[in-house]
Amino acid sequence: MHIIKLTAYQAVGVAAVVLLVGRWLTLRWPILQKYCIPAPVVGGFIFSLLNLVGYATHLGYITFDATFQTFFMTVFYCTVGATASFKQLGRGGKQVLVFLVIVCLLCVGQNLVGASLAKVFGLNAKLGLAMGSIPMVGGTGTAGSFGPVLEANGVAGATTSRLRPRRLG
Repeated sequence: MHIIKLTAYQAVGVAAVVLLVGRWLTLRWPILQKYCIPAPVVGGFIFSLLNLVGYATHLGYITFDATFQTFFMTVFYCTVGATASFKQLGRGGKQVLVFLVIVCLLCVGQNLVGASLAKVFGLNAKLGLAMGSIPMVGGTGTAGSFGPVLEANGVAGATTSRLRPRRLG
């Protein structure tokens, strides 16, 4: 099986191409725009499927040097709210405030359920956070970035990037 190992700079180049492919497809397929599917998700999904097919068929797959991963994830999370507007929030009035309270209660509830189920199964209760609001509210990127934080707080194996892929079939 061929394993293509990309350097950090090559990985950024591939990411740029994947982003452009996703953007091109998003512009050509109106259904993706209608349901607000972002270009990085479209391109990344296609790349992931191709990499999976290469791995599953033993043709080969691509691995990346993740040196820039933390940097780009930090930049992403620091800029997510850049277009937020307190003026727009103010226009929402009482409904926005009610929504905020409901979301906060749901986050607490998700964490309580996750921690409780982790304890029921004999796992570290902090691992329940990884089954609670971290991925449910923040998504997979947030869950991935919390891996090292959870490991630093005693949750063994919270960061999955250290695992090696298993051979299929």
